[in-house]
Amino acid sequence: TMIRIYLWANAAIYLILGAAGALNPNRLARAVGYFTLDNSGSSEFLVIYAGLELGLAAFFFIATRRPELERPAVLFSLCLYAGIVAFRLPSLLIYYPVRTITLILAAGEVALLLGAAWLARRRPQTEEA
Repeated sequence: TMIRIYLWANAAIYLILGAAGALNPNRLARAVGYFTLDNSGSSEFLVIYAGLELGLAAFFFIATRRPELERPAVLFSLCLYAGIVAFRLPSLLIYYPVRTITLILAAGEVALLLGAAWLARRRPQTEEA
Protein backbone atom coordinates (compact mmCIF):
# COMPACT_ATOMS: atom_id res chain seq x y z
CA THR A 1 0.00 0.00 0.00
CA MET A 2 0.96 3.65 -0.26
CA ILE A 3 1.17 3.86 3.52
CA ARG A 4 3.61 0.98 3.70
CA ILE A 5 5.83 2.57 1.03
CA TYR A 6 5.75 5.87 2.93
CA LEU A 7 6.67 4.13 6.21
CA TRP A 8 9.50 2.19 4.52
CA ALA A 9 10.86 5.46 3.14
CA ASN A 10 10.81 6.97 6.63
CA ALA A 11 12.52 3.91 8.10
CA ALA A 12 15.25 4.03 5.44
CA ILE A 13 15.87 7.76 5.84
CA TYR A 14 16.18 7.53 9.61
CA LEU A 15 18.34 4.40 9.39
CA ILE A 16 20.77 6.18 7.05
CA LEU A 17 20.86 9.39 9.10
CA GLY A 18 21.05 7.50 12.40
CA ALA A 19 23.83 5.24 11.17
CA ALA A 20 25.75 8.27 9.88
CA GLY A 21 25.31 9.94 13.26
CA ALA A 22 26.42 6.82 15.12
CA LEU A 23 29.36 5.86 12.92
CA ASN A 24 30.86 9.29 12.36
CA PRO A 25 29.12 11.93 14.45
CA ASN A 26 31.86 14.53 13.97
CA ARG A 27 31.64 14.32 10.18
CA LEU A 28 27.84 14.58 10.21
CA ALA A 29 27.97 17.44 12.69
CA ARG A 30 30.30 19.38 10.40
CA ALA A 31 28.17 18.55 7.35
CA VAL A 32 25.06 20.08 8.91
CA GLY A 33 26.92 23.10 10.25
CA TYR A 34 27.99 22.22 13.79
CA PHE A 35 31.62 23.28 14.00
CA THR A 36 32.39 23.50 17.67
CA LEU A 37 30.84 21.20 20.20
CA ASP A 38 31.99 20.75 23.75
CA ASN A 39 31.50 17.35 25.40
CA SER A 40 27.89 18.12 26.32
CA GLY A 41 27.12 19.24 22.77
CA SER A 42 28.79 16.14 21.36
CA SER A 43 26.71 13.96 23.67
CA GLU A 44 23.50 15.73 22.64
CA PHE A 45 24.35 15.48 18.94
CA LEU A 46 25.06 11.75 19.24
CA VAL A 47 21.87 11.12 21.20
CA ILE A 48 19.64 12.99 18.73
CA TYR A 49 21.36 12.26 15.42
CA ALA A 50 22.06 8.63 16.20
CA GLY A 51 19.85 7.43 19.04
CA LEU A 52 16.61 9.25 18.23
CA GLU A 53 16.91 8.70 14.50
CA LEU A 54 17.67 4.99 14.88
CA GLY A 55 14.70 4.75 17.26
CA LEU A 56 12.50 6.42 14.65
CA ALA A 57 13.83 4.01 12.00
CA ALA A 58 12.89 1.07 14.23
CA PHE A 59 9.41 2.48 14.85
CA PHE A 60 8.73 3.01 11.14
CA PHE A 61 10.12 -0.44 10.31
CA ILE A 62 7.87 -2.08 12.92
CA ALA A 63 4.90 -0.14 11.57
CA THR A 64 5.54 -1.59 8.09
CA ARG A 65 5.25 -5.08 9.56
CA ARG A 66 2.08 -4.52 11.61
CA PRO A 67 -0.95 -3.30 9.66
CA GLU A 68 -2.70 -2.08 12.83
CA LEU A 69 0.16 0.41 13.31
CA GLU A 70 0.13 1.85 9.80
CA ARG A 71 -2.48 4.57 10.33
CA PRO A 72 -1.20 5.56 13.80
CA ALA A 73 2.30 5.80 12.27
CA VAL A 74 0.97 8.16 9.60
CA LEU A 75 -0.64 10.32 12.30
CA PHE A 76 2.63 10.26 14.24
CA SER A 77 4.47 11.32 11.07
CA LEU A 78 2.01 14.14 10.51
CA CYS A 79 2.66 15.46 14.02
CA LEU A 80 6.42 14.89 13.78
CA TYR A 81 6.88 16.68 10.47
CA ALA A 82 4.41 19.45 11.28
CA GLY A 83 6.58 20.33 14.29
CA ILE A 84 9.80 20.06 12.32
CA VAL A 85 8.55 22.14 9.38
CA ALA A 86 7.01 24.72 11.73
CA PHE A 87 10.52 25.49 12.93
CA ARG A 88 12.51 24.63 9.78
CA LEU A 89 10.86 27.14 7.46
CA PRO A 90 11.14 30.15 9.78
CA SER A 91 14.73 29.14 10.59
CA LEU A 92 15.56 29.30 6.89
CA LEU A 93 14.22 32.84 6.74
CA ILE A 94 16.09 33.86 9.88
CA TYR A 95 19.44 32.22 9.07
CA TYR A 96 19.57 32.29 5.26
CA PRO A 97 21.93 31.69 3.51
CA VAL A 98 22.31 28.10 4.69
CA ARG A 99 24.18 25.10 3.34
CA THR A 100 22.77 23.06 0.49
CA ILE A 101 22.34 20.06 2.80
CA THR A 102 20.05 22.16 4.99
CA LEU A 103 17.89 23.02 1.98
CA ILE A 104 17.80 19.35 0.95
CA LEU A 105 16.75 18.33 4.46
CA ALA A 106 14.08 21.04 4.47
CA ALA A 107 12.69 19.89 1.12
CA GLY A 108 12.59 16.30 2.37
CA GLU A 109 10.82 17.32 5.56
CA VAL A 110 8.20 19.28 3.62
CA ALA A 111 7.71 16.32 1.26
CA LEU A 112 7.32 13.93 4.19
CA LEU A 113 4.82 16.30 5.83
CA LEU A 114 2.78 16.57 2.63
CA GLY A 115 2.91 12.80 2.20
CA ALA A 116 1.68 12.24 5.73
CA ALA A 117 -1.10 14.80 5.27
CA TRP A 118 -2.21 13.15 2.03
CA LEU A 119 -2.14 9.65 3.53
CA ALA A 120 -3.94 10.78 6.69
CA ARG A 121 -6.83 12.10 4.59
CA ARG A 122 -7.28 8.84 2.67
CA ARG A 123 -9.96 6.45 3.77
CA PRO A 124 -8.63 3.17 5.17
CA GLN A 125 -10.79 1.11 2.77
CA THR A 126 -9.13 2.67 -0.29
CA GLU A 127 -5.58 1.95 0.88
CA GLU A 128 -5.77 -1.72 -0.04
CA ALA A 129 -6.96 -0.96 -3.58
